[in-house]
Amino acid sequence: MKKLFVSLLLSFGFLFAVVGTANALNYTYKVYNPKLNKTYTAVFGTISISDTRYLWGFYTKEGQPLCVAQPYNTNTKNGLVGGDCTEFNTFVQFFNGQKVDLSKNSFGWREINSNTFFREMESIKQERSAQGKFEFNGNN
Repeated sequence: MKKLFVSLLLSFGFLFAVVGTANALNYTYKVYNPKLNKTYTAVFGTISISDTRYLWGFYTKEGQPLCVAQPYNTNTKNGLVGGDCTEFNTFVQFFNGQKVDLSKNSFGWREINSNTFFREMESIKQERSAQGKFEFNGNN
């Protein structure tokens, strides 16, 4: 009886772990750097610019920031949402007041699977809001 109870408990724990991770919104995207002619598999997330404000961006799976996204200026091709983003270090220079040509340091990005980008963005917004963090819109 004791072995049966332990088996059921372990089975339930495994099932809970699998179901719990399956619901998390964490998709991957393709980000293309034309200067290097290199495509990265990236994750979408936020880039903190203060304790309470963030920007949108793409990261390598190892957590290295690739670019700052422009999520409200997107296009759809073959059912996949995509757009442009600015190379991370160039954006930091621009944000700190240096004169840089952002257009020369632009990357392209696209969903790998359809209908993921806006769902993930909304999920992240809700999570950050619960943490007291909000999207920087240039006026705040």
